[in-house]
Amino acid sequence: MENVVHKIYHLTFPCGKDYVGSTSSNFSMRYGNYRNDAKRSKSPICQISTQHRFKEVKMVEVDRVECPMSDPKIKMLEEKWKKKLNPTLNVRLAFQTEEDFKLQARRLNYTPHALIARSIVDAKTMIKRHTQKNNFDKVLKWEGILEERIQNRLAHQST
Repeated sequence: MENVVHKIYHLTFPCGKDYVGSTSSNFSMRYGNYRNDAKRSKSPICQISTQHRFKEVKMVEVDRVECPMSDPKIKMLEEKWKKKLNPTLNVRLAFQTEEDFKLQARRLNYTPHALIARSIVDAKTMIKRHTQKNNFDKVLKWEGILEERIQNRLAHQST
């Protein structure tokens, strides 16, 4: 797999709200993606991006890593910066260990069935997103993950 430079960035809006993310593209293109995604997504970063043009926001590279596209180092580094900067618009973890996931599930009182169902929905969402972007390598990856999660659900139902 080919190594790519991934930038971890801190995005600050004129209203004071901020966001930490990662990208392997240039900043203006990434910001444009948020604005385009706002038509389909209710995420806070997508919605606020429609209220401000790129030149009105401050987007600063805080770190970078060179590695393959699917390397977990990217999300681990992004999560490190989220913990450090405590941004107001990040609603999901960039990286979560299996143990952290189980602790969060217990804290939220998720049943095993609900966790499996949620993971299947997440996999379907990723397949749809990568299909729209014509990123077929990732579509295949997520289809494999979806198949595993469905098998997990079937195994759980039979016990």
